Amino acid sequence: MGTSIDISDRKRAENALRESEIWYRSLIELGITVYSVVDAGGKILYESPSIEPVFGYKPAELLGGNIFDRVHPDSKDHARQKVESLLKRPGVIDNFEILYRHCNGNILELEVCGINLLDNPVIKGVVLTTHDITERKRVERELQLVSKELESRVSTRTKQLAEANKELSLERETLQQKNIALKEILNQIEDEKKRIAIQIQANIDRISIPIIKHMEDRIQSKDKQFINVLRDSLKDITSPFLSKLESKSESLTPREIEICNMIKSGFTTKQIASSLNKSDQTVLKQRKMIRKKLGISNKKVNLATYLIKLD
Repeated sequence: MGTSIDISDRKRAENALRESEIWYRSLIELGITVYSVVDAGGKILYESPSIEPVFGYKPAELLGGNIFDRVHPDSKDHARQKVESLLKRPGVIDNFEILYRHCNGNILELEVCGINLLDNPVIKGVVLTTHDITERKRVERELQLVSKELESRVSTRTKQLAEANKELSLERETLQQKNIALKEILNQIEDEKKRIAIQIQANIDRISIPIIKHMEDRIQSKDKQFINVLRDSLKDITSPFLSKLESKSESLTPREIEICNMIKSGFTTKQIASSLNKSDQTVLKQRKMIRKKLGISNKKVNLATYLIKLD
């Protein structure tokens, strides 16, 4: 006789447990520091072999000890609160940072990820994985210092630029005031020039013109054209004709300027030639040179009209 018992479920459970144990063991051996904690007191049930290169301790040195013994005092309360919180929340994952003491006394900054696996048939406790972020934190602090320094420099530079802009605005305002004052002075000078010109012209009209009239009554008719030129020149003594003529061409000779004045007064080429004891051809050449120097050669511009417009 024989008896048989169906152990299929038991075998499946054993295989599942074996596979689960292999999975968790492989996870532990990958180089991640793992602590198994059974209660909030922090008793260490297991340490992975990777703890030695990270913290300098061998797993056997820590087993049975308390995880909080090597946590920096500044982080101890925070770490306890996190572990206690995990114990109340099965299956919940929580991340936090702590300060931990290396075997050589150095303080490391760790990033901790914890999960409550009290209901797990293989690992019962709070599983903690830690990563050394000391270097990353150092770089972050240096970047923060650099950032603050840059912000300080930017702030200082902004203030300097604001002060410079303020000074420029004051200088611009001062310059504008000086320009206004200068314009007023120039206007006063221009008014004074006009007043002097009017006074000079009035003196010429009262004193010189009557004398020229008496001279005109006593000379021959053929020489009266010179009296007319003299009278016109005295009347135009305060006009801008000569200065405009010189500004148009600085290369005009005194003789050419004299001819220009006679042309403006209505003298013909023959009359100019007779007055200067020159030939008509010579005067024509001089007129041609004057037109060239004034920039009106080969243009349909009457020289006498051009000179009158300058006046």
